[in-house]
Amino acid sequence: MKRSAEQELVRRFFERWAVSFDEMCAAFGETLSADCYWDQRPLAATTGPEPALRFLRRARRWMGLERVEVELLSIASSGAIVHTQRIDRLYARSGALLTEAPVCGVLEIADQRIVAWKEYFDSTQFVGNTLALGARRLAAVALRR
Repeated sequence: MKRSAEQELVRRFFERWAVSFDEMCAAFGETLSADCYWDQRPLAATTGPEPALRFLRRARRWMGLERVEVELLSIASSGAIVHTQRIDRLYARSGALLTEAPVCGVLEIADQRIVAWKEYFDSTQFVGNTLALGARRLAAVALRR
């Protein structure tokens, strides 16, 4: 089955996240509309590319995030609305897996830009993995002293 232009835009957007942190940020800056509302509750909701980029930079500082591999399990669209089912794997600069989570997303596309984006995932799993990472980092720092 042929993918729609909207599906291709979303697929390319996700593919760029796996290249590097800089490429992921470029994808966000180039693909989100100026007023794109990105809702990923219970994490921060943002409006526009700059707040989204600030969120990514915080994730890099706190977690050491370097890139995200997206395994796109399914994608479907109806007009400008694209639904995705995926597994996101977050990696550090060292190549170590930080965490992974199954995610479902709904993206609205207009004029080759993402204008609205809602994500649904198990925050308990994500937060648990992230807290475990933080505990390991604190332990490593304590052992160096």
